[in-house]
Amino acid sequence: GLLSGRGGAGRGDLLRRNGGGADTERAVVDGLDWLARHQSPDGSWGSRTPSCPQRPACSVPDCDNTVASTAFALLAFAGHGVTHMDGGESAWAPVVDRGLRFLLKSQRESGLLVTAAWSTGSDMYVHAAATLAIAELSAMTQDPRLRRPLLKAVDYIVSRQQSCGGWDYQEGVTGRGDASIGALVVQAIRAARAAGVVVPRKCWEEACRFYETVLIPGTGQIAYHVNPGRTWAGVSGAGRSLDAAGHFARRCLGLREPAHVQDRVDAHLQRGFPALTYGNRENGHPVYFTYYATLYFFSEGGSPWTRWNARLKEELLPAQARAGCARGSWDAAGTDMQSYGRAILTAFCVLNLEIYYRYLPSSGQDPAAYARLGDGDGDDTEFLIARLESPAMDIRRAAAKRLEKRDEAGVFEALADAAAREKTSLRELLVRSLGNFAESPDRRDRLMRFCGEGEREAVRREAEQVLDRWLRKE
Repeated sequence: GLLSGRGGAGRGDLLRRNGGGADTERAVVDGLDWLARHQSPDGSWGSRTPSCPQRPACSVPDCDNTVASTAFALLAFAGHGVTHMDGGESAWAPVVDRGLRFLLKSQRESGLLVTAAWSTGSDMYVHAAATLAIAELSAMTQDPRLRRPLLKAVDYIVSRQQSCGGWDYQEGVTGRGDASIGALVVQAIRAARAAGVVVPRKCWEEACRFYETVLIPGTGQIAYHVNPGRTWAGVSGAGRSLDAAGHFARRCLGLREPAHVQDRVDAHLQRGFPALTYGNRENGHPVYFTYYATLYFFSEGGSPWTRWNARLKEELLPAQARAGCARGSWDAAGTDMQSYGRAILTAFCVLNLEIYYRYLPSSGQDPAAYARLGDGDGDDTEFLIARLESPAMDIRRAAAKRLEKRDEAGVFEALADAAAREKTSLRELLVRSLGNFAESPDRRDRLMRFCGEGEREAVRREAEQVLDRWLRKE
């Protein structure tokens, strides 16, 4: 599968085959060791008062957003094949377990994963990062405890997709699609598929449509965002950072450009050069750019990847701190350190150096290779019952239509509970579905609750028709 290169002997083989070596692995281990030493007691990373167990202490405080910092730190451990279920096999397993517990505790009833005390309108970006981390750990372990939180997180993403096919910083209906946010969301739903979660085909297809829209004809550049009523909003000074993110998202979706445009994109991104210490209008966020360009060139393979990888190692390896409490971490000049903090920055650099085995290359894949047809075909009953609580109405409807054909223990009760809490017109369908089950005194009592005077007429009529059918069968 997508993540199968991370563990065992296969990791060493991929490391050598794809251009890594003992030096890159040593840097990865040192980076993960720094992250482990700087985890907060509650399992999180990212704080204005970071935990520095040695002296001299780390000089730069971390990002306030603990969910985002924790998500990227967990991705770095997962990228090295470390999970919360490794037990005695890895000294870092308890670190991952504490971090994962922190993420799960941050999930709201809606499915949103976000820091309770932190919000600047970037909730979808944070949510996508946290969903990606949970999805990868779920795919690697098949831990049943992660299934329900992951379903809720993915359903939240589906329910917040804008009419243009993209996603916005805010959770409301804006019609705006942001190519930067979308890149992280696409990675999250791809990882969710790897974990066995069915993402509606429409969601995947609409994301493809969005990334076709933001591709600027002829140049291969990626527009920053799509506004309501407009085709695309232009590059808006986003430069190579967004181009790298957008083109990697397109690779995840299986989208390709004509050869002449592809060559132009490769040359444009190669001119950006992997970097941590500079920023300008062309490349205002060098760490962000380097992370996505590394993913992009690895997915392309061949000589573009060979060239990029050589420069990547030249930049990242000497820049890693070698002494004091900061040993194993990375610094960056300019806005990236101020925005991300040391934990996220270090996680990004570790992820860059895990690239040789983190993902198996997926370039040239057809989108259908990723998409499972239908919104739940073949899923087990427990999975479908959980989908009845999705914030997305179309997912709730699809789950109900499949469950009404399954006369299994607990299904009638789950549909009746869903009908009781449903506030939309789907309530009638849920009540009608109860008629597919055999009558019993308890079930008759449950159905009678939908016949009260305070109930909507359409719902009351459906309940009465089911009761009448049951009565005629006696």
